[in-house]
Amino acid sequence: MSPAPPPDAESLDPKAAHHSPPPSGGSTKIAATTSDVSPNDPPPPANSRSDTEVAGTSPGEAWLRPRTAAAEALPVSPAPILALPPDPEASLRGGLARHRAIATALLVGMAALMLFAYALPPGYWTDLLQAAAKAGVVGGLADWFAVTALFRHPLGLPIPHTAIIPHQKERLGQGLGRFVANHVFTEAEVRRVLGRLDLAGILRNFLADPAAARPAAQALAATLPRLLASLED
Repeated sequence: MSPAPPPDAESLDPKAAHHSPPPSGGSTKIAATTSDVSPNDPPPPANSRSDTEVAGTSPGEAWLRPRTAAAEALPVSPAPILALPPDPEASLRGGLARHRAIATALLVGMAALMLFAYALPPGYWTDLLQAAAKAGVVGGLADWFAVTALFRHPLGLPIPHTAIIPHQKERLGQGLGRFVANHVFTEAEVRRVLGRLDLAGILRNFLADPAAARPAAQALAATLPRLLASLED
């Protein structure tokens, strides 16, 4: 009889058997997998994540990642542009700009004509042209200064007695109110206007018209119960 073979270390120590290296088949599979990677293959993209990173990702992040990628892939639609209501003063502003352009062009034309008149030889007609051109330039500047001084300082310069309306609007309003009270709506004028009114005839004509009297009667009928209830309280 041949002697029995000695027991190996795995049968004696269970821990060694637990931590024993994998069999040769596993190492062959790993080697075969490694050999499939060619050195000529392109490297993985920079934004690719390794197995270690994916394994360390929390379930919440892994669940949100596909939705985030899908949201980034969706086209972003531009915000709707709300249509502004038309400016009721657009025509007035356009007319003001047109008149200002015409006035400025006339002033520049008068200035150019004045300079041209000085280049002409002296004479009666030359003096007349120079005087007319000077009058046009001086009159245009005076009108511009007078109108501008009512609302603001000309050229932004704090010239005294300019920007009259912004600085004196309260005093001007009080003066206008006194003028209306003393010269327009006087007691004698109000008495004269009321004396010429035929109030009875106006009321009779109003009540005789069914189209005008029916809405008034309906409104009075709707208000009368509330009025009576308030009087009883």
